Amino acid sequence: VIRGGSWDDLPRRCRSAFRLSYPPDYRVYNVGFRVACPAP
Repeated sequence: VIRGGSWDDLPRRCRSAFRLSYPPDYRVYNVGFRVACPAP
């Protein structure tokens, strides 16, 4: 399951509530992950 949008998506997809799914062996160039942590 892909959650949220990417830099190459339509504005309506750039919400954390947006969900999309692909088959496990499907590859796309604009899907990744972002690491976030609280500031010290």
